[in-house]
Amino acid sequence: MRRIARRDKASDLLVINTTELDFVERSRDLEELLRGLIQPVKGTQFFLPLGSPKDGD
Repeated sequence: MRRIARRDKASDLLVINTTELDFVERSRDLEELLRGLIQPVKGTQFFLPLGSPKDGD
């Protein structure tokens, strides 16, 4: 079952797609996420990591 949380329209929201993130095999995924988290969020923004080859780290 998929739940959708109600949120106040006045608040900011960062949605992170974690489907392709792999912090164990690709340290660059964590670095990219941390860079995204320090950026200011205005309204609703989506963080969609580019991903990288598993053997490229």
